[in-house]
Amino acid sequence: LKLQFLYLIAPGRHRAPARPPLPSYTQQMLAKMLTAAATGGARARAAVVALALLSLWLILKALRPGKRGGGKRPVEGAGAGKKNGKKPGVKGAVGKMWALLCPKLLKFDMGGGGWQVWGILLLSLIRMYLMDQASRIVQRLDHNAMTRDQAVFWKGFYDQCKLAVVACVHRQTYKYVENSLALEWRRKLTSMLHVEYFNARNYYAVNAAAAQGGENAGAVALPPIPDSDERITADAKEVSTQLAHAFCESIYASTAGTFFAFKLGQFYGLHLAVAPYVYLWTMIVLTKVVAPTNLGKWIGEVKRLFGEYKSAHEHLITNSEAVAALQGGPFERDTLTAKFKAAIKKARQFSKVALWPNFVEQLAFTWLLRSFMSAFVVGPHIYFPYDNKYNLKTIEGIAQLKGDVGHQFVLVVQSMIAAGTTAKMLNQVGRISGAAGRVYELLDRLKGYSKDASAQADQVAETDDIQFSHVDIQTPDGTLLVKDLTFSLKKGESLLLTGHNGAGKSSIFRTLGGLWEAKTGTIGKPRFGSHAAGALEKGGVYYLPQKPYNVTGTLRDQLCYPVIGATAAVLSDEAIAAILGEVKLGYLASRYGGDEQVAWGDVLSLGETQRLAIARLLVHEPDFAILDECTSAVSGEMERKLYEEVLGGSRRTAYITISHRPVLRAYHDKLLTIGIGEGRWTCETLNKADYQAETSRTAAVAAAPQHQQAVAASPRGDAAKANGPRQVAFGDFLSLLGRGLPKQKLLHIAVVVLSVGAQVGIKVATTRQMGLLLGAVFTRDKAGFKRLMRDSILCNLAAALFEQGIAYLERHTAETMMETLTKDLLEKYMKNNAFYKLAQCGGGIADPQARIAADLRAFTTNTAALIPKFIRPCVELAWFSAVLAKLVGPAKVSYFGAYLLVGGVFIKVAMPAFSREVAKESVLEGGFRASHARVKQHVESIAFYSGGAREKSVVDREFKQVAKHSQQLLWQTWKFNLVNGAIIREAPFIIQWLLRNEYSKTVSDAQVIKDGGAKLGRAQGFIFDSTNQMFQCVGDLLSFQEHLENLYGLVGRITELSTRLDELHGDDGVKSASKVALLDSADRLALEGVTIATPTGIALAEDVTVTVPAGESLMVTGHTAVGKTSLFRVLGGLWKGRGGTVTRPAKAAELFLVPQQVFMPLGTLADQITYPKRVAACDAAEEEKLAGYLELVGVRYLCDRHGWGATKHWDQILSLGEQQRVGMARLFYHQPTFGVLDECTSAVSVDAERKLYDAAKKHGITCVTISQRLALSEYHTQELNFSEEHTKGWALSATK
Repeated sequence: LKLQFLYLIAPGRHRAPARPPLPSYTQQMLAKMLTAAATGGARARAAVVALALLSLWLILKALRPGKRGGGKRPVEGAGAGKKNGKKPGVKGAVGKMWALLCPKLLKFDMGGGGWQVWGILLLSLIRMYLMDQASRIVQRLDHNAMTRDQAVFWKGFYDQCKLAVVACVHRQTYKYVENSLALEWRRKLTSMLHVEYFNARNYYAVNAAAAQGGENAGAVALPPIPDSDERITADAKEVSTQLAHAFCESIYASTAGTFFAFKLGQFYGLHLAVAPYVYLWTMIVLTKVVAPTNLGKWIGEVKRLFGEYKSAHEHLITNSEAVAALQGGPFERDTLTAKFKAAIKKARQFSKVALWPNFVEQLAFTWLLRSFMSAFVVGPHIYFPYDNKYNLKTIEGIAQLKGDVGHQFVLVVQSMIAAGTTAKMLNQVGRISGAAGRVYELLDRLKGYSKDASAQADQVAETDDIQFSHVDIQTPDGTLLVKDLTFSLKKGESLLLTGHNGAGKSSIFRTLGGLWEAKTGTIGKPRFGSHAAGALEKGGVYYLPQKPYNVTGTLRDQLCYPVIGATAAVLSDEAIAAILGEVKLGYLASRYGGDEQVAWGDVLSLGETQRLAIARLLVHEPDFAILDECTSAVSGEMERKLYEEVLGGSRRTAYITISHRPVLRAYHDKLLTIGIGEGRWTCETLNKADYQAETSRTAAVAAAPQHQQAVAASPRGDAAKANGPRQVAFGDFLSLLGRGLPKQKLLHIAVVVLSVGAQVGIKVATTRQMGLLLGAVFTRDKAGFKRLMRDSILCNLAAALFEQGIAYLERHTAETMMETLTKDLLEKYMKNNAFYKLAQCGGGIADPQARIAADLRAFTTNTAALIPKFIRPCVELAWFSAVLAKLVGPAKVSYFGAYLLVGGVFIKVAMPAFSREVAKESVLEGGFRASHARVKQHVESIAFYSGGAREKSVVDREFKQVAKHSQQLLWQTWKFNLVNGAIIREAPFIIQWLLRNEYSKTVSDAQVIKDGGAKLGRAQGFIFDSTNQMFQCVGDLLSFQEHLENLYGLVGRITELSTRLDELHGDDGVKSASKVALLDSADRLALEGVTIATPTGIALAEDVTVTVPAGESLMVTGHTAVGKTSLFRVLGGLWKGRGGTVTRPAKAAELFLVPQQVFMPLGTLADQITYPKRVAACDAAEEEKLAGYLELVGVRYLCDRHGWGATKHWDQILSLGEQQRVGMARLFYHQPTFGVLDECTSAVSVDAERKLYDAAKKHGITCVTISQRLALSEYHTQELNFSEEHTKGWALSATK
């Protein structure tokens, strides 16, 4: 002030008094330029427009791709990552998203958000008009506040009421169009991601584990993106929402900034027009210098860690039975806890790092803005008075000054808002960059894969048969598996492919299927059917992969997979029943029909899944079939039927089988053996007659009628119907709040309350300073103005400090609550295998992982803001009510009580059931996420089936439901906000004029002339600010119930999960009237009179009695769905059975279960062997010991190839045979007395199987083997056969 900086904002229409010489030539030139522009008429106004348009240029420049992200898009295909795999810059990522989403406006493109964009442009122009009209009305009413002409007042008041109605509709429509634009852009971005994700098997490439050296390594040399599903389902939503908001705000900032700057320059001089933008550019530079932290990078890292935490939950829920069988609950709990702690630690660090940048931003663009806004309006009137224009000795002169100041104030406020919005949007670009960079990286990677796939397609020729000519089979990291492979298979021929685990058997067909690239040679194969929507194209090549995949849908969808939208016209109900009858699954047709939607992965056993895959061959009738260990869990009779009737007979389908079992040679013409050494291979012709005798014997032993006893279709469904939806009570919320808050609850709440109270006090002082500053216009006290400006800046500085302090307290509270509640829920979830029991008897809870990982985070974030949201308006309402009562009297203030009551009731009646809608939205979003998670879990099977188009139709359908519900919710919100906005926002602005008018009646003309209207001006300023603050408090209190309603949806889902877990711990989730008794014995396993039953009570076998002494192994045989795996569950304590007595070792180490579904935990190679025990660090002796177990099962090369310490996705890296061998190494590491083996050696050769049983006998492990057929009988002394032929469903006999 002492350097007369206000000279730069001197009024343009009046000559200023003499000023001291400026201290530098630069300042003198700047002063001359500004003075010339201020008196330049039209040129000056043109300069104002140009300056205002710079705000739009700044935003567009921020959105434009930076140097790192601009130019030609790098193709990040195979091998390209090392050269040009750089990620886009901060601005580049946002700019790329903007270029993809924004429609072509100049071409009047109305799709993809086009009409919303044009709507925003039109509504922005209407908004400018409404604000201009509002400024004119304010000018008239402020003028009348001094003249106190009631006729003029009421005319202006009615104009204000009409304008408020229009403004309310406009404001809510603007929000609706903005949210609609965000939803439309999410549709557009999700559609683009889905198209690229499911194109050319990109979903496989992006999720595969690259450069790991295993047979099942990824398809590309670039590292995988493990959270691709999170980027599509969550990040795309965030990018669309934030980018739409940034666009809408930027449009308003540019249009309104231009318009109001022009108005200010036209009426009050260039100084007021330029000042907001000078302030804006200065603060932008200062904030970049003072707080240069890249928050977008931090936000992206926090999202990545929470995404890994969610993925760990998905991994657990997918393998819940295997984890429970292996007693891996503590291990998985530690894994989840470690990932959660890493995420919450990074979130806490982000809260601290963001404190200073957020403080600087809020101070510069919110709080100091208030002080300088007053200075811009009031300062010129004090330092350069308009004596020749305003006669302050008359009421009319004072009124004219008051009206002009009010008009200036409104215009400056709008211009400042526009300038501040520009600055905020520039900062927002950096915040969006975290999510935008993740989405852009995924999209760019997918496009690169598509180009690589097109190039790779040229290497595969379309022929009438399958041909390999001088092809080297290599892993993506270059490891040679098979060298110079050459063979051919014509129609009607068959080939058996064999070799040790890791030799490259499955790799050959990954290459044939296009999942891996052939570096040398040529490949020929028939075209695979395109399977357009509703069309079943027969012929070509059909794959039955190692890991069967069950798509969620109808039985018709299962059989016709990957056909999209299969109907009865494609496959009738009669055809379904006939085909299922051929594979002994006829009971599925009678139980489910062809059109019932079923989660087949939860219903079918492994044997049923493999039979259903065989049924698919009957439907598709391919010319060539690739069978990759696809009969390991079916009986010998079913296997014979597959080869002799399904593939052979009149169909004469050519086929290639990958298997270790010599018995299958009887069904093949050729034998291809690989893994001989140094990539060598041999191919020979087989004489089927030499193997027919062995095949006939095996078939005779295994032949038996198919057991078709009813099995529980879906335990979850029955429980869901029994329990029904749970009602949410306020007590549930209080219970979660009490459990989640820190231990020193009262102290914590007291700190928050005191902080909020201090902030309110500062806010009141700031409001008082504003009133005094406006009153200073009339007193023209320069010293007082300087003092008021100093006090105002200090108050705003303190307000910014307290605001960020409270925001930090909110984040800290949310993180503490999330940490406490997550620990509590995880403890319940993992205790006594509750995660598995929940999957069996979930009571309608199909997404526990989403409730723990996502809903809990949203709940704690929203709950932490409740205390300030409630306390702040209460304290402010009381304080400002007292101030207002002194000015207008208690009677007038009492009107607010009536308004609060009436408005609260009205809003409550008009409010939709937001809690129900939020809960529904969470369920739909959870279903969308689950669909993508399912694709990620089964990428290889889907890729072999060429099921990308079918899976795309599924996720598109799920997303369509999400978008439809979101659109309906937007419409409901718009209708409600019309009422809510009128009561909360528009009414205050109208009522404050009534109160100001009432107060003005109490002041005489003499008093106004005596002090130049200073007292009246200050009082009306107090009334204006106090009324607005009070109504804002009323609005916050009225919307508090709405906030609670929204929160109740999350509370209900979390409480329902917690309650269900408590119930499971109470009754074990079993509906049995009589549970089994458990006895401890270290030297025998026994069942005495135990009925094997599902958790829903359906009996599979009655009064089972069998004893297995230590050293005498038992073989459990039987067809699919007769109860073999159920016996496994009862022995392992996963199911309780009904009645009788179960005798087993009490010590967990004495009984070890090796489940049907091989489970590879998230961890190191050492963890795969020691699971569920976790070894912190392996010394040389421990490593040698573990290597010995790998050598025992024939896969020692894994430790040489991968090392012991690297954490990898082993279920993607290792083949099924390798995984089964590692599972057996696990058994030998723990050396239990008893080992229960459920079809766990189906993918290893007979010779290797014999070695494994010899090793088990040597280690003193008594085996209970579950198998489709009696094999290796010399290693077992008893056979327990399950079949409906037996009276009670079972029979026990000796094998020797």
